[in-house]
Parts: sequence; structure tokens; C-alpha cells
Amino acid sequence: MATVRKKHRPDAWDTGELGQDERHVVVADESHDLALDAALDLRLISIRLPRQLIDQYKQMAQSRGVGYQPLMRDVLQRFAKGST
Repeated sequence: MATVRKKHRPDAWDTGELGQDERHVVVADESHDLALDAALDLRLISIRLPRQLIDQYKQMAQSRGVGYQPLMRDVLQRFAKGST
């Protein structure tokens, strides 16, 4: 039986028309995390930060629709590039 494809607007992913149905959600296994880290050349580190600072990052990240750790990574990259 052939799959019927429905035409969607170009912004269907952005608006949530596509991609937000829980039937299509699966938890990625560890190999996907490792592959992503390798592809982005990421290294896991441990750092102690004040709880208030983390809470502020979480609020900023939520208002921008991103995770707080990627936001922290972006801020650190911008600072390092600007200080050279």
C-alpha cells in the first residue's frame, strides 16, 4: 500500500503542523549522544556555578526557546572570540 503524502506549507515544521505528534517521539540511545558530541567536537566537563546564575540562564533560555546549556555554550564562545 502506497503512503499518501499531504502537501504542507514551507513553515509546517516551525508552526508545529509537522513534527510535534507524540506518536513519533522516541528517546535516543547513548550512541546518538556520543555521535552528536563527536560531530560537534563537544567534551563533557564539570563546573560548579551559583544556583542563582543557573536559574537566570534557564529563564533566559526559556524565553528564547533553547536549552540553558546550549545558551551557556554560546555565551562562552562569544566571550572567548571577543577576547582574542
